[in-house]
Amino acid sequence: MLRNNGKPTVSVIVPAWNSAANLERLLASLDAQTSRDFEVLVVDRHSADGTGSLCSRTGATYFDMDAGRSEARNYGASIARGKYLLFLDTDMELSADVVGLCLAGADGFDALCLREKAVTGGNYWARARALERDSMFGTLFSESPRFIRRAAFDRVGGYDREMVGYEDLDLQAKLIESGFGVGWVNAMIYHHEEGIGLREYLAKRSLYSTTSGIYARKHRAFWKVLRSPVRRGKGLVGAIISSGNIGSIALVPGLFLMRSVEYLSSVGGGR
Repeated sequence: MLRNNGKPTVSVIVPAWNSAANLERLLASLDAQTSRDFEVLVVDRHSADGTGSLCSRTGATYFDMDAGRSEARNYGASIARGKYLLFLDTDMELSADVVGLCLAGADGFDALCLREKAVTGGNYWARARALERDSMFGTLFSESPRFIRRAAFDRVGGYDREMVGYEDLDLQAKLIESGFGVGWVNAMIYHHEEGIGLREYLAKRSLYSTTSGIYARKHRAFWKVLRSPVRRGKGLVGAIISSGNIGSIALVPGLFLMRSVEYLSSVGGGR
C-alpha cells in the first residue's frame, strides 16, 4: 500500500484525467520502490473511469478538481508534506530504484532530471523520438527536472499555468536563472508511448507551440539553445556512434520530419 501516515521526505504528485489503466501501472511501480519514504498525491480532473476508487484501493491520496496539468501540479505541491517533490505523469512507469537514487543524488542540487526511455511497441515515430531523447540525455534541456526541492519550487513560483507543453522547460529555466543547482541522475522512467503515431505527435506539438512564444519571451537565451538544430544533430550522431546500432540511422529521416514540422510551428511564437 502506498499510504504514508508519517512525514514523508518525498511527495509524488501525479495529475490525472481519464487514464486509470495507465495510472494503475504507475502506482504499481511506485509500490515496488526500494525506498518507501514518500507519499503519493493524485490530482484528478473529474475522471469518469474509476480513478478515485483506484486511488482509494491502492493508498494514493486523491483530490478531484477542475484544473489543467500545471495547476494540478501546483496544487499538489501546495499540500505536499515532503521536502522534495517528484512530478510524474500517468503514462510513466518507474524502475524500482528511482526514489532511492533521487534521494541519494540530491546532495548539492536543488532539482534533478531523470532519464526517460520511451516504450514504443515497435512504433516507428515513437522510436524516432526515443532516439533523440536518448541522444540528448545529460545535456541542457534534454529532460526537464522532475525531482525538485520544495523550497526551490516555491521560490520560483512553480509551474506557469498559462503554458501548455513548455511549462516543464519554463520551470527548469526559472530554476537556473534563480541560481538553483540542476543536475541529472540515471534513474530510469519508462514513458509509454505505444499509441503515439505521427498524427498524434504533430497534434501534440501543434498544441504546445501555441505557448512557445511565452517561453521565448521569458527566456530568450535559453530559447536559442533549445531550438539549435546543430546541438541536436551532434547529440544524435553521437548517440548512434556510441550505441553501435547502425540500424538507428533508419530513424533519422522520421525524426528530421517531426522536428522540422515542430520547428516551423513554433518559429512565429519565438520571434
